Amino acid sequence: MTPPRDASAYALAAALGLGIAAFDLFAAGGEITPAATLFLLLSSGGLFGLLRPARPWRGALVLGLSLPVVHLVAHALGFHDNVSPDTWGARLLMAPVASAASLIGAYAGAFLRGFA
Repeated sequence: MTPPRDASAYALAAALGLGIAAFDLFAAGGEITPAATLFLLLSSGGLFGLLRPARPWRGALVLGLSLPVVHLVAHALGFHDNVSPDTWGARLLMAPVASAASLIGAYAGAFLRGFA
């Protein structure tokens, strides 16, 4: 059973992930949107690593996998977003990129927490 403290941390990671996914889904597009999305994933992962330095990978995966899940659900519902090409595979390729960005941020935050 997950302790309440861990559950609240994972709920925070899920809420941050959904917020980042909503930003990415509804952004106007252009060249800056992917960079801003990666920055948000890195910084949110870093925040989670600062809060939970013992196991930063757990929250980072919750955070990182929320982006492709939201895009997959939106694609299944027929919502057209700015992902190019407009295929299932393009959305599935978001998973390793988003997870890597959030994992890098989470471990950087955990590393910084070690100095505090």
